[in-house]
This record gives sequence, C-alpha cells and structure tokens, in this order.
Amino acid sequence: MVHLSVAPRLEGVFDPADSTLRSLAEAIERRRDPSQRLFVAPHRQRYFQIAAKLAYDRRYRAEDVRAAVEAELLRRFGYDERALASAISAAEITAAMQRVPGVIYSDLDQLSHFGTSEAAPATLTSVMSAGAARVVDAEAPTIDPAELLVAIPTGIALTLEIADA
Repeated sequence: MVHLSVAPRLEGVFDPADSTLRSLAEAIERRRDPSQRLFVAPHRQRYFQIAAKLAYDRRYRAEDVRAAVEAELLRRFGYDERALASAISAAEITAAMQRVPGVIYSDLDQLSHFGTSEAAPATLTSVMSAGAARVVDAEAPTIDPAELLVAIPTGIALTLEIADA
C-alpha cells in the first residue's frame, strides 16, 4: 500500500475531490507498480498555541518587541517553513524568540495543540509531534494523512516585562 499526503504550494488544504489530487493520482497510476494500492489524499493541518513570558531591553518599546516576536514565530513556524509530519520543540520556539532584537530572555510556559486545555507546562525538552501518514484500518482501507503543524496569530500569548538592568 502506498499513501501520499499532499499539501498545496500556497497555504491551504486540498478538497479531497480537487482536480489537482485526481490528476496527480492518475499520473502516478500510469507509472506505478500495479501490485501496490495507491491512495492520494490532502494533508491534515493542525495548529499549536504557546504562552511565554519575555523580558525585554528597556531601550525597546514593548509593542515593537511583541510584534517582532509574533512575526518571527509566524514566519519560522508558518506554512511555508514547515514540513509534513515535522515535530516542533520548545527549544526551537525559545531560540526563535531569543533571536529577536530587544529580547533579553524568554520563558516558554505552554506548548499545546490549538484549542486544547492541555495543562502540562513546557520545558526546553518538550516536543509536539505532528503525525505521519498511517494506516488506521487496512481492510477498509482507512488512512490518516500526514499532519502539518503550524503557528497562527491567535495561538500566541506573550507577557512582556522590562528586564532588570
């Protein structure tokens, strides 16, 4: 069995009946090993949320630091930068926040799937996995597609304070 999870070039999710998916499946069908069943399906998009405290240099304005951190997180963990089934680590998020000019230190308090109330606090070793495509039921067949885990603006909660000099 061969399963191919497909994500469009521009952000979004294909409709399962999309002509692009049909055309791709037909092209593969003409050239594949006929002894293997082929399934082509859209990826599953998932979002994550974070809560973090940031201390910033008093020479910067809080609103500028907040906007820059949010922009960096949305860029680094946005659709164009992520790969299917790619995990996200608290260390990656912390490093992205720390790279922003004006940030003295950051403390990541929460890393969870968007819309959930997962209570476990984030540590630098916390990792959120994104599912790879997998067979749920080989007889049916039912397949879960690969997931793409990305940031969204409403999933970023930042608390800022001026760093002690």
